Amino acid sequence: MSTTFVAVAELLRVGPWALRALGFSFGVAERGSVIVMLAEVLHRIGLRTLRVRTDALRRGAAVTSTRVNTGPGALKIDASGKSLIEVGPAAIDLAASAAERHDFARLTIEGIPDPEFLPSVLSLAPAYGLTAIAIFGGLDSAGGDNASRPSWIIAAPSQSGAMLFEGPADDSRALGLLANRMGIPPAAASALQSALQNADGRHRDAPGDAIELIVIADLQAATIRQALGPDVSAIDVKSVLDRAYRDGIASASADVAHLYNLEKETWAPTSERSRAQAGFQTVSAALQ
Repeated sequence: MSTTFVAVAELLRVGPWALRALGFSFGVAERGSVIVMLAEVLHRIGLRTLRVRTDALRRGAAVTSTRVNTGPGALKIDASGKSLIEVGPAAIDLAASAAERHDFARLTIEGIPDPEFLPSVLSLAPAYGLTAIAIFGGLDSAGGDNASRPSWIIAAPSQSGAMLFEGPADDSRALGLLANRMGIPPAAASALQSALQNADGRHRDAPGDAIELIVIADLQAATIRQALGPDVSAIDVKSVLDRAYRDGIASASADVAHLYNLEKETWAPTSERSRAQAGFQTVSAALQ
């Protein structure tokens, strides 16, 4: 697979126009370009998700309503096919508001087509001084390989910004056993155990697209690292992002070409005559 080095600034320039081509509004596209960029920086999955899930993202952007339940102890968002690019930041805002009142919040997100953007979305929580724990089971990855994807992700505040911790499916029970060691409120520990059971049940019986999100106040990355031990994957988001700004991102060439093709959809002349007069052609055609 050939790769192309892309600058972070270039992704942030092209990203909003590419997302506009998929049907996202200006505000969502502007903020969403940061989520896509972070997904590419962290796991080299942002641009690939745009390419592999293009049709699902277009359908989701056309959905006009999202069902939200804000009842006591029952925060739930039914995204109805909308992307995490759009629903994710709103979910973090909702959970942060609830955590401000109760020191923790539990939120379920259902019906999202692009779990690949979850680490990027979770990395928004530490800006509120909050730790976000996402638990899921049986979600389909863009390449159809569930086995290699983590079943839980934690985003926590640290001295440098956001720190991400990720665990594979067979470590989900360990996360539950360690809940009491992380100094979280008993009610949050109970919610965490329940979320783990729900995710495990979906993984075994009926794989779905639900994400259980626990948001906790006053829990730092250093505490989590000590509780989980040195073998758990830990990512310093600022450090990885600084390196990407300095060195660029080695992205798959096919994914980069698709990104530019989406941008061209936004800027392309709208009639066949004007296309011909402008000499318009897709990136792939230009490369032939």
